[in-house]
Amino acid sequence: NKFITKQGSRLAALAAGVVLFSFTSNAQDLEVGADACVSNRATGKIVFKTDAGTFKNDQPDIVNRIVNDGVIEFLGNNNTFTATNPGTTELGLNGTTNRAPGTVSFASPTSTIGTPQNVIAGYYTNLDMTDAGVKDFGANTVYIGQNYTTAGGTREYGTSTINYDGGTATMGSPVAQIVAAENGANSYNNVVFTEDGLKTLSGFANVDGTTNIA
Repeated sequence: NKFITKQGSRLAALAAGVVLFSFTSNAQDLEVGADACVSNRATGKIVFKTDAGTFKNDQPDIVNRIVNDGVIEFLGNNNTFTATNPGTTELGLNGTTNRAPGTVSFASPTSTIGTPQNVIAGYYTNLDMTDAGVKDFGANTVYIGQNYTTAGGTREYGTSTINYDGGTATMGSPVAQIVAAENGANSYNNVVFTEDGLKTLSGFANVDGTTNIA
């Protein structure tokens, strides 16, 4: 069965429900119950349009029951991944059982240097920075298991660390990763290369802090 409930601007996946997205779904919050599952198909997009919109997940089996073949897109400046019990089932919590699946895109078109779009710390499969708004990494550590794409706008890396961690232990195979050529105003702060996946520079990359191979 397929169940979608809409409560104002909130979409909630019912306890025994399956939510299938093959279209663009706009919401303030998405809540996934402990027994629910989500399948965002290749043509689907889950869009969080407000500053405080949250993706709340209580489903513990993220690997098998939170499928994202499309895009999870954040447009607000302070969107978050949450769970009823913090530190348990939120997406991006760790690199094996909780890694945010598929592509997560930070796509604010209007954020500025004074009011940037804040990038959530954590573990991603594919991470995308798009549109003209300023994206701020702050002091966060961000892990990328496959692809990191940047297009338009400015990335402020602050005191952050970007960890390209694609490999057998994290992704199930020695993933070959292309390292985004960030430089100039978009220079990295710290960069770390971990796991056994081959890392290849796509062009000139500048690191203002440290580069480590672990």
